[in-house]
Amino acid sequence: MMKWYSWLLVLFAGLGCGPKQNGMVYFNDFENTKGWIPLYLNKEPHHSGSFSNKLDTNNRFGATFQLKLKDISERKIKKLKVCFWVLLNAENATSKFVVEVKDKDKNKVFYLAKNIDETVKTTKKWTKVDYEFTFPDENCKLGENTISMYVWDLGKSDIFVDDERVEFVI
Repeated sequence: MMKWYSWLLVLFAGLGCGPKQNGMVYFNDFENTKGWIPLYLNKEPHHSGSFSNKLDTNNRFGATFQLKLKDISERKIKKLKVCFWVLLNAENATSKFVVEVKDKDKNKVFYLAKNIDETVKTTKKWTKVDYEFTFPDENCKLGENTISMYVWDLGKSDIFVDDERVEFVI
């Protein structure tokens, strides 16, 4: 009986309650931030947990996800699905979600920025944002290329980001 009970404890301890980094899906709730840089954390407000990523006049770029495509998948990635929660603190907040791919020589082969303020129409309230990006040509999909994505605060007003989820589709 004790062996069976011990085995169950090991099994359930490995499952955890929250999302985990897992091959094609990456999650950042800003509680465990390994691999996301730079990082400016804020205790209030937050969508979940105890922290959110704060962007303001001094910190215009949010936490950046960055990896070589070959470290995500051996197969070519066709598209990217992104979901996150954002709180705009002012009506004139101007921000973008940026995805860029650079080749091994650091030349941009793909760049697309979507206006968050066109998607989010309310201020001082957490709003869920979903975006999808399709990589248009084979040059974007080479394994040696590095993908980067981040929120960019152009208006320099307080913006808070939390619970970022990134999914790569092959």
